[in-house]
Amino acid sequence: MPAEKEFEAKGALTIMLIYAAIFAALWFAVYVLTLARGIVG
Repeated sequence: MPAEKEFEAKGALTIMLIYAAIFAALWFAVYVLTLARGIVG
């Protein structure tokens, strides 16, 4: 059973990393758009 628990923990960690990457990408996109608007404006 310990192996199964370890696998679950790794899966949760992977999902957290994926969500973090998506959040970072969205934040970066908003930041770049805001920066571009500031330069254009």
